[in-house]
Amino acid sequence: MSKTEIIVAIDYKLLYEELLGRCAELEVMVAKLQDGYKPPLSNSAHEFFTNLQYKAKNLKTQVDEFKSGKKYVDMQESFKAQLAARDREIKRLKNDLAAANRHCSLGSENMGANA
Repeated sequence: MSKTEIIVAIDYKLLYEELLGRCAELEVMVAKLQDGYKPPLSNSAHEFFTNLQYKAKNLKTQVDEFKSGKKYVDMQESFKAQLAARDREIKRLKNDLAAANRHCSLGSENMGANA
C-alpha cells in the first residue's frame, strides 16, 4: 500500500467514524422527539407563544365575566352613566337656547319701543 492509499484509507475511516457519531446523535434526537421532548425555542418563538398565552388568558377572563353576568351589569351601569351625561348636556343646551331666545326677544322688543 502506498503512502497516498494509506492516507485515503485513514480519511475514509475518520469520515466513517464521524458519520457514525452523527447518526447516533440523530437517533437520540429522534427518540427524544418521539417521547415528547420539545427542543428549546428561539427568543422570538418564545415571545410569540408567551404573547399568545397572555391573550388566551385575557380572553378566558372576558368570557368568564360574560358567563357570570358581571360584564353585563358593568356594561349596563356604564350605559346608564353615559345616558345621564347626555341628558344633562341636552338639558344644558336647551336652557342655553331658551336664554338666547329670551335675550333676542327682549332685544327686538326694545328696538320696537325705541322706534
